Amino acid sequence: MREYETVICVRADLDEAEQEKELTTVTSLITEKGGEVVLIDPWGRRRLAYEVNKHHEGVYTLVRYLGNNDILHEMERRFRINENLLRHLTVVAEAPLPAPKAEGEENTGSVAAVGASKDDEDGDE
Repeated sequence: MREYETVICVRADLDEAEQEKELTTVTSLITEKGGEVVLIDPWGRRRLAYEVNKHHEGVYTLVRYLGNNDILHEMERRFRINENLLRHLTVVAEAPLPAPKAEGEENTGSVAAVGASKDDEDGDE
């Protein structure tokens, strides 16, 4: 299994319970397909660089997990039909997990370097 990072951006006009439901849907899909959630890092409400479906803000969350291509394909399919999700991005995690934040330290929303190459997408594990 490979380690992946997925950043999801849900509509900011959803209430807290609906936002949590969207995140739970993603994490439950990962575990149902045999993956393991390593980290959930809520980045919070951010202004979008450009308008998406008449929305100017979104709530971002990073999910880091171990999984395979079956998980990626099913997540991609569900993301495309989910109207509450504005944007998403999945990459292969290449760096170790970021160090835990100290008590009271501000969350900058940055993560260690990540990236994916065309070779990583062809399905070999």
